[in-house]
Amino acid sequence: MDSPRTVTIKEAVSSADNDILPPWVILVVDDAQSVLDITCNVLKNFRFMDRGIQLECAKSAQEAKQLYRRYPDAAVILLDCAMERDTAGLDLIQFIRNEQDNHNIQIVLRTGQPGIAPEQKVLLNYAVNDYLSKAELSSSKLKNRIITYLRNYANIMLLEDQNRQLLADTQKTDNLLSTTNAPNDSTDDKTIDPSTTESETKLSLVGSDPLHLLGAKLREDIIIPFIAAEIFSSLFARYFDDLIQLSIRESSSNTSHTNKNHTDNDYTAIQSPKAYVELIALGRQKLDTFWSEFNDQSGTQRITLVQECIKDLTSIWDQIDVYNQETLLPTLPKLLGNYNALRSNQEEGCGLFIPPEHLDGLNNTADSCTVATTTAKAKLSTIETELVRYTTEKMQEGN
Repeated sequence: MDSPRTVTIKEAVSSADNDILPPWVILVVDDAQSVLDITCNVLKNFRFMDRGIQLECAKSAQEAKQLYRRYPDAAVILLDCAMERDTAGLDLIQFIRNEQDNHNIQIVLRTGQPGIAPEQKVLLNYAVNDYLSKAELSSSKLKNRIITYLRNYANIMLLEDQNRQLLADTQKTDNLLSTTNAPNDSTDDKTIDPSTTESETKLSLVGSDPLHLLGAKLREDIIIPFIAAEIFSSLFARYFDDLIQLSIRESSSNTSHTNKNHTDNDYTAIQSPKAYVELIALGRQKLDTFWSEFNDQSGTQRITLVQECIKDLTSIWDQIDVYNQETLLPTLPKLLGNYNALRSNQEEGCGLFIPPEHLDGLNNTADSCTVATTTAKAKLSTIETELVRYTTEKMQEGN
């Protein structure tokens, strides 16, 4: 079998030799040489987050499979639908998502024959991130979309890195707890595994300190609810403006038909989730700052840091809870109800299509954010109780 025909244009690979970060890899798959050439020319010298791009091209789905295997960490694939077969592009989507189990890469279907693969059918049945008509795709629109795709991919990879770090930190704490609670059959054996890193060695030496374990527990128990709330609140924020505008149009239409004043549907008064998302970001920042400072301190300074962190995070989660109860819970189901009603009626002018996987996430957003809030507040209360017990015991020891 012939190797993939790579038609990358040198000028389109805009990562300079002295770039610190590697370029974003974008796969371009189309059987029309003119489309490949135009795409490379449009994205010439394109940069995002101080990184250039590396365009790798293929002219068939079969070539694209081989190209994908060479670049499994590609950020985006711009994919034609009809190539060697009318469904070649759709089959490649199934290959990437199902056989390769890659749900990170941003798959963008570009078609010049929408009749072969209608937009709604594709979005409902295939895990694509976007659907574009070649006839309507201008140079500026393509660049703007590429920014969105790369940002989405970067956020996914950042979240995965954070989850990996969280799991690693949790494992270390579990090991420390098990070591602390296990019978000490070799108190005189202080041999350190030579493969242990310096940071792990330092961590093991303080592993028996209940206050250190309490600080680690604060960080690890509370960051998980923050991550959950961040994922779902960001999804709500992404579609908020469109859902509000759609609901305003739907409400105005009902009012004109019934001659009634729908004062209970004043969507313009609904508080944006922007401040909600910022609260979550602030909480994660405070938690990171706490952990950094906590490891640099000892004794009473650590106690003070834990107390202040609990106080700050409790205040943040209280504010998040207010938004959940006053805005998220009563509003989101109504907004989604309006959207579903308009889509089911196939009403012209709806102007919004939410991919099924995003719609599932939105339907779970209110409950998920509420659970995250309840969990975080309960854990903070438990940690505060443990801190009081620890300080009380220390005072009694001093007496």
